[in-house]
Amino acid sequence: MSINPTVLKDVSFKENNILLSLDHTESKTIDDMKHIYFNMIITYENSSIKREIMLFEDDILNLNISNFTNDSPDYFFIEPDFWLTVIQLNNNDLILYINFDSGLIHTNIATDSGFSIRMNITKDSFDLFIKNIKSII
Repeated sequence: MSINPTVLKDVSFKENNILLSLDHTESKTIDDMKHIYFNMIITYENSSIKREIMLFEDDILNLNISNFTNDSPDYFFIEPDFWLTVIQLNNNDLILYINFDSGLIHTNIATDSGFSIRMNITKDSFDLFIKNIKSII
């Protein structure tokens, strides 16, 4: 495990306890593709979601704040465990939805139905979060 997880907190974290944490556990190269494994923890209110996820190196390299526009706010990863939706409110503030497919979680069958965790974040905090994830590669 990494010494310091990469953490993104909601701007109202003290009031709502919403954060996303990615803790790098290992990296493997399989068939010339780098697989990066994380323990993902999302806290909200008095609950948390814990999942082991795998991202491909290309998923991380292609993750840029400039990729998100209100016309195309979704970012899908090669492995479909979750996807992100980013909505720009103004020059500084974003809404980040971390979306999960309940079918994949419960029966490993995609259903396009599920739940989302909403975070109010700043562009700067999201940009730093992305840079920290990229530094793992």
